Amino acid sequence: MRPSAGEVREALTADQARALDVIVLAAEAWTTIAALALEDVADATLAELVGLELVERWDPPLAGPGMREELATLTPWGAYVLGVEIDERMTVEDGDAIEVPFWVMRGKGSDCVVLPKHARECCLPFPELVPDRESEPEDAEVDVEPRYLIDPWTEEPVAIWGVPVEIERRQRSRRQARA
Repeated sequence: MRPSAGEVREALTADQARALDVIVLAAEAWTTIAALALEDVADATLAELVGLELVERWDPPLAGPGMREELATLTPWGAYVLGVEIDERMTVEDGDAIEVPFWVMRGKGSDCVVLPKHARECCLPFPELVPDRESEPEDAEVDVEPRYLIDPWTEEPVAIWGVPVEIERRQRSRRQARA
């Protein structure tokens, strides 16, 4: 039976805790083995964390294009033990939107909605602008012409699963406003 997250945290050595901090505080959700070595994280410490199933090592073929170094990241169990989760920030390189994952404390991630890649990624800072047709009041006043959320890169309407995202434009009736 696996020990609880609290028991695992309490049993960590100072070297193990420091190695986990290096991984969590990295600019991305992974760090290179070379960067860990620069922070004086010994291979033995990393092996212990792998044995505890808190860290996973990625060999170069699994690391992805452009990444020719061994990498280390947290396992899902490691993220749970440390109380962190993945968040993503969007960056634009050469006109392409790139999602960069990084670790944040659980519940402290961004509040925006990230759409799936196949529907063109876009961060919605105000998801309440997306209308919910099921909860529309019967006497709500709706503009005749819908307005759609526009992708700033393509200047085309953003679509979720093929349906354009319409900006919420309902207004309360004057009768509701006085009540």
